[in-house]
Amino acid sequence: MNASAYLKRRLLAERKIALSLEKGIQESVVSAGKTLDDIYSGIERISWYSSCFIDRHQDICRQLKAEDIRMIKAVMMLYKHKDVIAEIVIRYIDYVLTSADPSKARALTLNTSGFIAESLAGKAAKEALAYSLAGALLTSDRFSLALNKLLVRSVFNGFSIAQFYGKAQKAAMASRRLKELDPEFYKVLYRLDIEMLYIYTEPLLAEIIKKVNALPNRNPENIIKILQEYQ
Repeated sequence: MNASAYLKRRLLAERKIALSLEKGIQESVVSAGKTLDDIYSGIERISWYSSCFIDRHQDICRQLKAEDIRMIKAVMMLYKHKDVIAEIVIRYIDYVLTSADPSKARALTLNTSGFIAESLAGKAAKEALAYSLAGALLTSDRFSLALNKLLVRSVFNGFSIAQFYGKAQKAAMASRRLKELDPEFYKVLYRLDIEMLYIYTEPLLAEIIKKVNALPNRNPENIIKILQEYQ
């Protein structure tokens, strides 16, 4: 099962519970503290909704509501994309390599993967390069370990509204961190309705983004060297 299929199943189940407010908060079966973290985050987010009753904090209230709506859209996007995890990584690589010359992109594709890109031109060459680099990152042990660790923390028995909002709280915080770290890439994901799923790539992408942003010269060769460090 790919990463998005796993998330799809978990998040849909949690969303159904969150919509069943009239049934009350259901008891959760927690073990080894894995679920408690989600519940604490959920309670924190729910408590923030008290801002909706204070006039001077209406901006916080609006932000919370907007993020929860974005979370619902992100869950829906899990059904429209074969693998949103891969989509986020590919979009980032394509985003940082937008300045690459087409002929240079073909050469870089050959050098990094051995992929035959001789007949590709323009956008196709850049896409081939992005897919090649993303594939190497997504199948790397480093990325797999980081993602599996994050998903294991999401496993739980039983459901509760607090757990769903715990997921929403963590996703929202990760989304805010991305917006601060790289506003333009945040906009790329926002337009695709998947910025709330960035959290599942954050363990790896955040490090890469910081290194790329720190480059004195953001040419394709330097960016690719950073990406290859994580393969």
